[in-house]
Amino acid sequence: MAEFESFIRSCCDEDELDRRLRTKREDKQKENLARRRANEREYEKKLEGESNTEKLKLNVKKMEEIETIRQETRSKLNKLNEQFDEESKQFDERKKEAVGMFKNEWKNQCDDLDEITNNKLASISLRTKSTETSIASTQEELREIQQKQRQQLLDEKAETVDLRNELEQKNSVLEEERLEKILESNQRVFETQLSAKKDFTNKLLENFEKEQENQRQLMIRKTNSHQDLINARHAQFRKENTNSLNQLIQEMHIQKQYVKENADICSNYMVSGFGWSKSHHKRAEKRFNELRSQLRNLSSFLIKLDAKVADLSETSKREGYKAQIKKVKEKIAVLGTCLAYFIGNLMSRKYDWTEEKVDQFNNLLNEISDDKYESELNDRQTKNEEEVKKVMEENLMELNKVNERINAQRKEQEGFFKGFGEKLNEENEQMLRERTERNLEKLADAEGELEKQMELLSETSQKCIDERNQILETRKEGLVERGELQVEFETKKQKEHKKFGKKLLNLEKERMNVEEDHEAELLVLARDQREKTMQFTNELKALDDLKSRQANVLFKAIEDEKTFDTFRTDCRNVVTSFNRCKEVFSLEDGYIMTSIEEMGYGMKVSTAPDTKAISQAISNFSNDIRLLVVYDMKYDDLRGEVQLKSDILNKEVNKIASKIKVYKKMRKGGIVISDEDRKKNVDDISMIHKTAHDLMIELGKLVAQFNIPASKVFENALNEEHKFLTSGVDKLRITGPSE
Repeated sequence: MAEFESFIRSCCDEDELDRRLRTKREDKQKENLARRRANEREYEKKLEGESNTEKLKLNVKKMEEIETIRQETRSKLNKLNEQFDEESKQFDERKKEAVGMFKNEWKNQCDDLDEITNNKLASISLRTKSTETSIASTQEELREIQQKQRQQLLDEKAETVDLRNELEQKNSVLEEERLEKILESNQRVFETQLSAKKDFTNKLLENFEKEQENQRQLMIRKTNSHQDLINARHAQFRKENTNSLNQLIQEMHIQKQYVKENADICSNYMVSGFGWSKSHHKRAEKRFNELRSQLRNLSSFLIKLDAKVADLSETSKREGYKAQIKKVKEKIAVLGTCLAYFIGNLMSRKYDWTEEKVDQFNNLLNEISDDKYESELNDRQTKNEEEVKKVMEENLMELNKVNERINAQRKEQEGFFKGFGEKLNEENEQMLRERTERNLEKLADAEGELEKQMELLSETSQKCIDERNQILETRKEGLVERGELQVEFETKKQKEHKKFGKKLLNLEKERMNVEEDHEAELLVLARDQREKTMQFTNELKALDDLKSRQANVLFKAIEDEKTFDTFRTDCRNVVTSFNRCKEVFSLEDGYIMTSIEEMGYGMKVSTAPDTKAISQAISNFSNDIRLLVVYDMKYDDLRGEVQLKSDILNKEVNKIASKIKVYKKMRKGGIVISDEDRKKNVDDISMIHKTAHDLMIELGKLVAQFNIPASKVFENALNEEHKFLTSGVDKLRITGPSE
């Protein structure tokens, strides 16, 4: 082979030889490319069948998920409609119950008031009848005195004794009757007080039971809110695991792209009849070793991905991913064996590759690096997730409408009961005041009539006294004594009668005061119960508002975190692009330094650096940083600075390429370069190389700032809502009647 090349070189010009070899290599590359494309088309057909099967499975799964969501929505709607009808029935029952309760309460109060008034009127009537009887008896007694005064003159001593005994007996009977009536009045007052206390205690116990039930419902509502936050936290954990898995998959795709790019370069060295030189050998050896290193990195990514896939909850998806990862691992192992064959031959400087090994190498690379099938599945899965999310949003909107209708009905019922209760209370109190005024007027009229009868009794008694005085004037000393006894008895009788009347009146007033105080206590208790009911309703509404606000805050946090994750992914792509740029620059940096050293000695540049690859990598990085949409304005200045330095770095690399190209042309043209010009040229290119190297270091520091940690927006919002909700639970307590 070497003799043939020397013969050709002796017979042809060097440029002509390079042209022929390049033409031959290009033909071989085209042939190899055609073979690879045929293999790719065959592999794509195979993948297309698998893709269609997987798409069908995803569509079936999507329809099942949508049907499940719709069934759950219908179930929730049925429950909400049942709740709506139940609350409507409860509202009608509560309305009827409230009207009946207020009517019964007003009727009972009116009956109690009428009973009190009738009792007082009966008492006054009895006293009036007693007074009339006394007046009649006094008048009769007056007539008897006038008729029998002559007969009584004879029996005055006997009558005096009889009169004294009779008066004492009457006084004793009257005392017993008064005492009996006072005891009866005291008994009625005591029974009224006991009944009022018992009724008040029953009301307190009833209100306490209602308050306990309200507190229990509040606790259930708050517990449900806690459960919603816990479910949201679990969903966030699952999302973080999914994001971590997707990040590993994306990084694996980037590694596969690097493998494909490097493999395309390595395939050029596998062309039959490739014109090998020392520089080509070094480059090929470096490329093959780099490809082996990239395959190792890809294997490590697959190991990490396998560990993440093991945490998936869905068995079918987990098993599918594990089978796919296992398949790729096996292909990488076979490719590593194939690559070891090429590297071994390269180290032995055996360049006669077999067509079978080359085809095997290309087919394995196509199968490993081709992610069309996986991308189609990801697109289909993303589309299915969007459709499922759309169905969930529609169902959520429908549920929200039903909840709004129920809340509107509750507000209407609360407003009705509030106004209705106040109106009934006002009417009840107004009618009670009017009834009380009428009863007081009746009592006043009866007491006035009683006073008139008392005055008449006094006048009649006075007449009797006057008659007796006239009789006594003509009677003897015995009659005077009897008259004094009679006057003393009548005077004492009137005083005791007035005292007894006042005592009964005071007892009756005391009983009425007890009933009025009891009615006032019941009104206060009912007012307190209405306030507690309104407070409970407000707390329920506050909990519903809190839940609605909670959902809005969490939805906004999810949207913000989604936007931030998109920006973070773009930043991670920028960092990956820069790492690729840095890798290419590091790969060619040794060749640049070797070329500078050879130019310094005036030697032929044996292995020129691939500045086009560096420039292309820098351009790709520059495009990525230019297309980056910043999430926060603080990254805008950073992006501008990175963009500026990357453009400067690209210019410096182009300067290095230009100077090396000029040097090669001058040397090829036989132009003699003076030592001074050569030294100046080497100093210039060394300075440019140093500037490019420094720019790469500065860019590394700047790009490191795009390694942004994961967002904590949703987690912080979740913690704040949990803290806010927990702070209200400690305030709940159940109080008893004693409080």
